[in-house]
Parts: sequence; structure tokens; C-alpha cells
Amino acid sequence: MDEIIARFWNCIKEIFQFIITGIVSTFLPMKEAFFILLVGFTINYITGFVTDIRANNASFSMKKSFDAIIQMCYYFGLMFLLSAVSVNLRENILSNYGVRWFSVIVSYSYVINILKNGKQLLPGNSAIELLYDIATLQGLGYFRNLFNLKKKNEQANN
Repeated sequence: MDEIIARFWNCIKEIFQFIITGIVSTFLPMKEAFFILLVGFTINYITGFVTDIRANNASFSMKKSFDAIIQMCYYFGLMFLLSAVSVNLRENILSNYGVRWFSVIVSYSYVINILKNGKQLLPGNSAIELLYDIATLQGLGYFRNLFNLKKKNEQANN
């Protein structure tokens, strides 16, 4: 039963994230969506690099660096493919909103990863922890607690 409740809450979080990114992408111009995506990639790349060196005591990994760049090229390729297919099908609205929504979703995942790296880099920083909790929708756990839908091991600890 606990597993079903956990899956249900994860599904609710994903639905909220889907709705939030959809609303943001509706009001975000295409040029700014690409700019935010590039800035998010750059900051994510730098914070990942610094976190590996400082928090994880790892040396620079050319493989991880190359994988991050390949992943970014993959995202741009998918956006180009989505745009090209929808334009060829004469669905300009799908092209505009689809590419923007996709770029907002990827940017959102970059923000979450940047905040996760920030938590490792600066442990105990309450501002970063709060922003991470907001971005990952940890506040929805409040409703789970309100309806007393905790896991058994969480109830035993309290």
C-alpha cells in the first residue's frame, strides 16, 4: 500500500511539473527560451564541474564533460526535429509551443540539477535547500502528511 501511495504522489508531482512548465512556456518567447536553455546548460556544466572537484573530491572527467555536451546537442537536435516535422505538417502552433515547452522542461531539469549540486557544494545553506524544495515540489508532501498518508517507517520514526 505504501508503494502505491508513493507512486501516486510522484505522479501528482509530475502532473504539477507538466502544468507549470506548460504555463511558463506559453508566455515565454522562443528567443528567450533558447537563451535560458543555453544559460542553464552553462551554469549546470560549471556547477557540476565544481561540485565534482570540491564536494566529491573527483578530478576533471573528460568523459562526463563530453557526455554533457552530447546531451545538449541531443536536446537541440530533438527541438530541431520537432520544429521541422511540425512545420512540414503545417502545424506552426505545435512548432512554436512544442519547442518552447520542450526547452522549458529541459531548463527546469537543469535548474533542479544546479540546486542539487548547490546543496552538495554548500551544505547547510537554507536558501538553496528552500529553492530546491520549491523546485522539486516537496511542498506537496504537506498534503500527504495532512491526510496521514505517511509510510509505515516514517510513522515509526515520528
